[in-house]
Amino acid sequence: SNIKIYDDQQKDFISVDQISCNILLLDLIKKKTIIIPSLRVKKLYLNLHRDKSGALNLSEFIAELKKDTAKAKPETDKKSKYSFFLKKVSLNNTVIDFTDYTKEKPFIKKISDLDLKAKISVSDLSVNLTGSGKIGQTESFDLKGSYHILNKKISLNLNFNEIGRAHV
Repeated sequence: SNIKIYDDQQKDFISVDQISCNILLLDLIKKKTIIIPSLRVKKLYLNLHRDKSGALNLSEFIAELKKDTAKAKPETDKKSKYSFFLKKVSLNNTVIDFTDYTKEKPFIKKISDLDLKAKISVSDLSVNLTGSGKIGQTESFDLKGSYHILNKKISLNLNFNEIGRAHV
């Protein structure tokens, strides 16, 4: 794959070494349903920052992407003949560099060795998360949580190996 997206200063914003997935062909042919049992992303890198106004660069990127996608869509009232289901997403060996410029002195943290699995449940419209990673050089953590799509409620348990247990 080897995908790179640069920010305004030509620094790496997002990069991915490898993306892979499986597609169930029988459902695609018979039911016009695109079912992806699992999507795997290896060595994802995100350079996230919050500017002085509090805006996150990822939010700005997604807004621009939506705008560009809307421009590229042909104007039509026809709905797609295909439906789409993604059941599981796995991130392996992810690194996130985070800088918060809302403080007088910028707050900088690196999350590395992040492995995250998200399982999507169509029956109760939720996403269940499990994962682990490191903050800085030595502080490791485990996480488990869920996101309920309809009521937009997230629950997340973080367990830090040296600090103790926190519930967010």
